[in-house]
Amino acid sequence: MDDGKDNASPTPLAQLWRGFAVLGVAEVVARLVAFAATAWVSQRVGAGAFGIVSFALAALLYANRVVSWELESVGVTEVMSRDAQGDSAAGTIIVARFLSAIGAIVLIAALARWVLPSPDGTVLLLYAVGLAAVALNTRFAYLMRGAPARPALARFLSELVNAAVVIALVHSATDVERVPLGFVAGEAVAAAFLLTGIPVWRGVRHFDPALAVRTMRRAAPLVLASLLGLVAFNLDLILLRLTRGTVDAGHYAAAYALVSLLLNLGVTYSANVLPALSRLREEPGAFQRLYSDANVLLFVLMVPCVVGGVILAQPLVATVFGAAYAPSAAPLAPLLIAAGLTLSRFVPVAAIVALGRRREALWVNGSGALVNIALNLVLIPRFGVLGAASSAVVTDVVRLVVAQVLVQRAGVSSQYARRLLAPTAAAAAMGAVAWFGRAWPVPVTIAAGAATYGAALLALG
Repeated sequence: MDDGKDNASPTPLAQLWRGFAVLGVAEVVARLVAFAATAWVSQRVGAGAFGIVSFALAALLYANRVVSWELESVGVTEVMSRDAQGDSAAGTIIVARFLSAIGAIVLIAALARWVLPSPDGTVLLLYAVGLAAVALNTRFAYLMRGAPARPALARFLSELVNAAVVIALVHSATDVERVPLGFVAGEAVAAAFLLTGIPVWRGVRHFDPALAVRTMRRAAPLVLASLLGLVAFNLDLILLRLTRGTVDAGHYAAAYALVSLLLNLGVTYSANVLPALSRLREEPGAFQRLYSDANVLLFVLMVPCVVGGVILAQPLVATVFGAAYAPSAAPLAPLLIAAGLTLSRFVPVAAIVALGRRREALWVNGSGALVNIALNLVLIPRFGVLGAASSAVVTDVVRLVVAQVLVQRAGVSSQYARRLLAPTAAAAAMGAVAWFGRAWPVPVTIAAGAATYGAALLALG
């Protein structure tokens, strides 16, 4: 019987690449739209007000991780396979997440009212309203089914709505409290669009508290690991805001905005790696091959971005944010190196989780959080944005080493090191072109570097 499929099933790497290609292209387009909105806001409100917005977003990420239950990181198949599959279970989970979102909004409202100064508290509270839409987002259910197309479109719609709102409403520093409205509107549109594709309402009508509690318990180790990871990720920005003021925070946030595209692509890649590895955990040979291939593919995609970004840090900042954000160039280079180390950790951590060792992921981010807190407390008051960026590099070195030790202990070997030589050499050739082309217009230099990297990869096989 013809089921419409090829006779030969795609390899696990091909399946991984197809899923990442769909989500990755949407992520690139969405991040470019988001980046345009970020550039608009930063230029209209100035570094000080942009620091307020960035501080609120950094704080909101912690609540976001709790409300989302990190279902994509847990791997929905891992979470739900032991219970009920399908729409009813998804409905139960989103109802429980929505209730947790309401609780988070109430707590943030109290924090905004009695702890934070104005307008910081107002901006944070307005962002927090979007947590309700985050909780209703059913992206995890689509990824469980191996259907990334609709989540990809939802991601793009979210950023498009966000950009449209902020461009329409934000024109000066006095409009800073309007910036969160774009986030809230975008998340609401994405959640509504995804809800129309999966009939989860059976789960709403037949809510299963036991399933919700079991899912929450299974997700808890990775939620905690994610929160510890956030400490290593954005504690520097929070401390800059508290100790050095909104202007330094704004300059640092601008540098992070350039890094965020790379990091978000890595998160999208990891969202595809984890379920792919989970399906192969009972087949050690196939698991090892996909693990090696996934690391190599990620390195091929990541290394030219890091090398090129480090070389072009100053002209990139000047082109995107303007002369007022020139201080953002100094932390950008070390932050890009830290981002490369972060991405290199994603596949090992996915392997640890796929093998059922979720609690071990706590060691990765727990060690990073301890190192990051200590370094930030010492370096930021003295060195400002450069101290924050330096602590990020050291923290990610520690986390990568811990992840590699844990994945080796789990019986997964790093047999792919020699395969990294060709992309490394290609990136070196690209770096030479970028170095000599620093005085060219940035788009021209990027195009020339990309062409060099691609040609070198083909030449080196």
